[in-house]
Amino acid sequence: MTKSENTFVYNDKYIKLFLEDEVFVQAEVSGNTIIKLTVVSEMKNPMNTFVIKFKTENFGGHKSTIMHITSPFKTTLSYSARIQRNNTSSFENTSVLDLYAKVPSLEQWPYRIESIILYDFILK
Repeated sequence: MTKSENTFVYNDKYIKLFLEDEVFVQAEVSGNTIIKLTVVSEMKNPMNTFVIKFKTENFGGHKSTIMHITSPFKTTLSYSARIQRNNTSSFENTSVLDLYAKVPSLEQWPYRIESIILYDFILK
């Protein structure tokens, strides 16, 4: 799949981003699980919409891949991620930190990542 073919959300529960993507993702919650994700064109409901930016930035003189993400929820949110590094066709697991309530978060990798998949969103 190429970046131009990407729809960002798959099976209502996976978010796939390519470098330089910035999206608003609205979440529908049942209990402590996000059951449906939908990409929206603008922030209409800040109580249940993520802002995610996936890009490269200079850190210490080196290009790093950065993901800015802010959880809209009042509780901590855990999730999992898989990354596709530059010039590879497979995805691998990567570690990410829980998102704290309404606190902007930054994930950084010291190398170029072509694509990332976010999944298993659970409110704690």
